[in-house]
Amino acid sequence: MRGELEMGHKVSRRTFIKTGVAATVSGLFLGDVTGGLLPIETAQAASVSHKSNTTSPDVIVVGAGISGLAAAHTLQKNGLKVVVLEARDRIGGRIWTDYANGYPTELGASWMHGIQYGDPIPYLAEMYELSPDIVSDSSQGFDQLYRKWTENLDIRQNQVVHQIHHDDSSVKIATYSDVFQAKYGVVTLPLGVLKSGSVTFSPELSESKKTAITRLNTGLMNKLYLHFPYTFWEEDQKTISLERLNGSKDEFLNLYKYTNLPILLGSFTAATAASMEKWSDERITNQVMEGLMQKYGSSIPLPTVSRVTRWGSDPYALGSFTAHSSASSAEDILALGESVNNRLFFAGEATNPHHSASVHGAYMTGLREAQKIISLA
Repeated sequence: MRGELEMGHKVSRRTFIKTGVAATVSGLFLGDVTGGLLPIETAQAASVSHKSNTTSPDVIVVGAGISGLAAAHTLQKNGLKVVVLEARDRIGGRIWTDYANGYPTELGASWMHGIQYGDPIPYLAEMYELSPDIVSDSSQGFDQLYRKWTENLDIRQNQVVHQIHHDDSSVKIATYSDVFQAKYGVVTLPLGVLKSGSVTFSPELSESKKTAITRLNTGLMNKLYLHFPYTFWEEDQKTISLERLNGSKDEFLNLYKYTNLPILLGSFTAATAASMEKWSDERITNQVMEGLMQKYGSSIPLPTVSRVTRWGSDPYALGSFTAHSSASSAEDILALGESVNNRLFFAGEATNPHHSASVHGAYMTGLREAQKIISLA
């Protein structure tokens, strides 16, 4: 994935982290959308012909994040044939649990918000059809929320959608290599992707939807994981504060308290998160290590593994969550979630007026749109 570290990097005292450059994704889309969609993988492969996908599902879901998976799972349970198209080579969307280092590292969403229960475990187990043991097991990642749903789903990875066409009878969706057709479509593209215009709609989206996309903002949060050989900080404290020269503070979560692993996690928003998009991994880690050395002394160990996220540069997210601007309101979120002619449906946290920017908010919209389609089918 562009803008994300694919693997943990071993570090030395001379160089904390070596950076990598991922290739950008590009492609062309040609054709008369009213008569047929013509996918073209890349400019270099423009001469390669592709045939329309012969699969004829009842519903196509664009995006295998939690809203898309919730919708697909619910639809399939109710007897509809579903195909899920996912641009990445993994599922989960902005939930990204990585096990490369032998334990779950949450590079995306990692918190449940808005649960007003004394003990959330039974609630989560019921909501996500999981056993309480799985939910409470710290060795399991956030991806356990949706893994059970995917067991029998038809999920097509590496299918980057370019154009979505709908008419009175069907929905046609073109990717780099295929054209898919179904009776209904569920679009769960993040707001940042909608803003980019990388996916075109035919007919065009309504003025209210286009206005909402323009008015709403994308918020940004990036993370830095530092795994050390051993702890050199107080093991029972929840957070560690590091002061900057300008007087502001950075807070790091002490994951040792919860996992017994010597890991510090920094979550950065606003200007700091934006700077991380441009800075090298080495610069980010060096700056934090300087603060840790000032606090704990220069003899502290260097991290053995470091992970950095850059969600603003991820072409399939282009931001972390939906945020209001001075011009936007809940009406814009409602407009974004409106279905089109009982044919094209929209889900995702950006379409939840009460719980945007949250995992459970995204989940709820997947259920919402699935129920709309079930009532029509």
